[in-house]
Amino acid sequence: MIRIKSIVEIINECDRKDMDKKFQEMPLNDLRDHCSSALEEELKLCLGDDWKVHVKDVEVTENE
Repeated sequence: MIRIKSIVEIINECDRKDMDKKFQEMPLNDLRDHCSSALEEELKLCLGDDWKVHVKDVEVTENE
């Protein structure tokens, strides 16, 4: 059995004012949870059912 394991870093930056209204006031922990599950679902859609996708960690920080 051949196993392929990839570690990928995906970075996106945006201003809160440019985000949807529901995300503008969302605490960072909630935003992290949302991004983690949304990213996992998008990757599953892209890769297909044969690939197991698990997002280990999402880091969300805010600089003013």
